[in-house]
Amino acid sequence: MPCVLLVNPWIDDFAAYDLWARPLGLLTVGAWLERAGADVQLLDCLAREVWGGTHRRFGTGKYVAAPIPPPPALGGVPRRYRRYGAPEAAIIEFLDRLHPPDYILITCLMTYWYPGAFAAARLLRRRYPKAVIILGGVYAFLCPEHARAAGLFDHILPHKDPDALARRLGAITRLPLTANPGRAVYHLYGTPLRHAAWLTGVGCPYRCDYCATPLMYPGLIRKSPADLVAELDEITMVTGARDIAFYDDALLADSEKHFQPFLESWLARGRFVRFHLPNAVHARWLTPDLCALMRRTGFTTIRLGMESLAQDLQSRSGFKVSADEMERGVAALRGAGFTAAEMGAYILFGAPEQTLAQTLADLEYAHRLGLQVSLAAYSPIPGTPDFTRSLVDWPQLADEPLLQNNTLTIVRRAVDYQVARRRMLALNRRRLA
Repeated sequence: MPCVLLVNPWIDDFAAYDLWARPLGLLTVGAWLERAGADVQLLDCLAREVWGGTHRRFGTGKYVAAPIPPPPALGGVPRRYRRYGAPEAAIIEFLDRLHPPDYILITCLMTYWYPGAFAAARLLRRRYPKAVIILGGVYAFLCPEHARAAGLFDHILPHKDPDALARRLGAITRLPLTANPGRAVYHLYGTPLRHAAWLTGVGCPYRCDYCATPLMYPGLIRKSPADLVAELDEITMVTGARDIAFYDDALLADSEKHFQPFLESWLARGRFVRFHLPNAVHARWLTPDLCALMRRTGFTTIRLGMESLAQDLQSRSGFKVSADEMERGVAALRGAGFTAAEMGAYILFGAPEQTLAQTLADLEYAHRLGLQVSLAAYSPIPGTPDFTRSLVDWPQLADEPLLQNNTLTIVRRAVDYQVARRRMLALNRRRLA
């Protein structure tokens, strides 16, 4: 049977932080390959348990990082550019201990992280000139032609539908791949982990103008509550992790049929973990009963996707949250015992046609609700309506994914951002005092 090397490459960026991040798509594909009989190995250049880094609260932390010259397209940006992840010398030593792969599958999440994937492909091509190198992930889906033009990959997988992806990868590897069930192969790390990320399903019922989820997953696909309990059992036993992050886009949708039965079954297991919601949840689905259950099952980090309550921006997100729904949701959380230190909201900054006054009003409103606030700088995502709006003022976005970095939104609107950031910090200090 063939040997396959899964690769989560470096991140080349102005900033990166390990907020319970794991390459879930890559690890899930690894399960398909193992089930088909492949010898599967993993190189995760970002695993702090393997390469070191700074460890902070609840398993999060800073990656190992080193300054590198920025690409020419980013040469004028007044920020230090870094490569996040293991030093190349350490990667080479790691590869010395692996079986030479027949296939190398590299993932890439953000469109503007492609330099790290390209660097990994070049290194692995030199090391394994006969291996077939395959690129997948969100970048491959959103920017397939850009990826092909690099000439570094034998195959590009611009698929997000699990069945289509399994068929295509099966044709390349000549393995009988099927997409279900697909549990992340955390055992490939071969070491205890400080945290694990998790998906109970994919897709979202909303079509926000700034979001790529509707492009990748036209429907909402969920695992059954029984399968979720079994999978979480496996994840916690294999990794030893006690901090688990949900990365669903719509975790609480139809919660009475999906999320709530899972939590009740997990609670009956009597096993303690801390749950975190870094990807944010919709406030409209928070009820007193659900929040009380979340409290009992160990939820520790609650983030709400408020983005903006400005009417024009709401119309571009399907009116997914209203002031009344925010207030009811926060009241339900507070009634269940969640504190200001545990609850927060993401406020969008720098979206097309969004004004500083709107951002400041959203910050003030979230603060009045008793929430910590975090600014989420807008990132232009190819294929979305807001990307088309962004092209009006910034046509270069269409040709260079590096320019889609949310740091450039901050730089281009530096004065507004500093005003908003100062206000955010002041409000958070007051809230947590």
